[in-house]
Amino acid sequence: MEFFTSLLVLLVIFLTFNVFRYKNLSEKDLDTGCYNSHWFKSSLVKRMKKSQKNNRNFGLLFIDIDDFKYINDSQGHDMGDLALVELVKTLKAAVRRKKFTIRHIRLYTDYVVRCGGDEFIFVVDNVHKEELQLIGVRVLKAIRAIKLFNNRENKCFGITASIGGTIFTPFEDDVNVTSITARADRAMYNVKNSHKNSVHIIG
Repeated sequence: MEFFTSLLVLLVIFLTFNVFRYKNLSEKDLDTGCYNSHWFKSSLVKRMKKSQKNNRNFGLLFIDIDDFKYINDSQGHDMGDLALVELVKTLKAAVRRKKFTIRHIRLYTDYVVRCGGDEFIFVVDNVHKEELQLIGVRVLKAIRAIKLFNNRENKCFGITASIGGTIFTPFEDDVNVTSITARADRAMYNVKNSHKNSVHIIG
């Protein structure tokens, strides 16, 4: 009897582990560990409904490495891969978990999404436009501080990024996932098509 009980426990553990593993694979980008774009789209619908229910803004920052193709072509694809790794570390370090105030602990649910290639989305919880601008600038400064060493060329190089963002407010009844992501994407491409290496937030 004890043998079958132990076997049943092991089977439950095995099944639970695999359910978690496959769920994680369906949600995460395998190369970076960030959430993937498929999960992001379904999650954003829930986020918008929650925002309206709780009367809380949230922000989107679209982040794209400047001249990433040039980095791959001039420095090699291994250095391009390393640039992505360091960028992801920088973005994850910028994620806010909680903020202590005098009266209470303010919890956040920020997260990072990889759309594909060198494009990422930073979802910023409970934020207004001016604060999102400051967060974007802080993220950009951290990206500028990234230094990569190319052993073949025996030299160091850095990266920059174009960052565009927007705010979703609970009163935007006519906004959907497509329109709000397009708004942030447009802000990012405004930066990329002008001077790059900057942050632009639209309303």
